[in-house]
Amino acid sequence: MDDKEILNRLSNQGLDVVFDIGGASGAYTDMVLEKFPESHIFIFEPRKSSYDFLVDKYGRNLSVDVTNVAVSSKVGEVHFFEIDMLPELSSVHNRAYFENMPANGKREIVVNSITVDNFFDSNNLKKIDLIKIDTEGHELEVLKGAKKTLEKTRFIQFEYGGTYPDAGITLTEVVDFLIKSGFSIYSDIEQITEDNVSNFETFEYNNFLAINLNSGL
Repeated sequence: MDDKEILNRLSNQGLDVVFDIGGASGAYTDMVLEKFPESHIFIFEPRKSSYDFLVDKYGRNLSVDVTNVAVSSKVGEVHFFEIDMLPELSSVHNRAYFENMPANGKREIVVNSITVDNFFDSNNLKKIDLIKIDTEGHELEVLKGAKKTLEKTRFIQFEYGGTYPDAGITLTEVVDFLIKSGFSIYSDIEQITEDNVSNFETFEYNNFLAINLNSGL
């Protein structure tokens, strides 16, 4: 599913609090604001130039907060591979794809990292309606850092694709983690379970929707 399809599926839901993890240029936040104008969106973006762009874009919008950090499984610092030509592909993981890029078009930097749990507690939030995770292979680490908060999260949209083998993870691991956390996971055509997840382990780009089975929050 693409971003629009997932947001359309949630069109009859009130999304008061949304986490946009991997904000890039703000395209996803724009779609949320258009469809759910009552939402308060927290954007997390580790790339400084993208963060500056987002602050300039949303600086006067009281419904959007932008934080210049990577979201991970631990609070501290992480190494981050910044790509100038395709900034949306910048990642915590040094992907095989980056080997073909000119040396002056990529750099390894260190950025601050937080967890969803830490941010949730520090900001005295009560619930999250939707967490969108587009972190170029770091999706599982983001989820591990949200272990406590997932109980108070209704929906999760996470990206999947060729970034996963570069990061050394599989869709099976993510699905298993979410099922154990009380979520059911869906593609555009069917529910993904421990029995059929191997059918979706193609490493082709996709987005999946996870729904909290106790979502009457």
